[in-house]
Amino acid sequence: MDKLTYPLLLKSFKPKSRLEPDDSYKTKPQLAIEILQEVKALGFEVELVLADSLYGESGDVINTIEQFGWSYIVALRSNHGVLVGPGQRVRYNRWRAYDQAQVGHPTERRHIREIIFGARRKTRYFQITKEG
Repeated sequence: MDKLTYPLLLKSFKPKSRLEPDDSYKTKPQLAIEILQEVKALGFEVELVLADSLYGESGDVINTIEQFGWSYIVALRSNHGVLVGPGQRVRYNRWRAYDQAQVGHPTERRHIREIIFGARRKTRYFQITKEG
């Protein structure tokens, strides 16, 4: 039997240019935080939150997820900055190949490596690519 995934909640984003006089503007990260809070209030057990870079680079979204004690995997843009202390360096571990299952498509060979900014931290960073 195939598994189907459905969203628990959704909210509509309205750009500022499309707001009606009684509407209040909310950014996409603000709407995401509202969804996270509502899911928590409904009592769902969340194993993992997945998000793209818009949310992964939002400190407020990440803080909310961490406040709830949930694990997360988020995308970051390749030019996302991470601070390192004086004298610390950035290390790139070696690439490791793995097979990524794709729903309705053939499995793809991908590669992953950890990037360590200074000392290894609670939050870990990985680079993933389809290329070797």
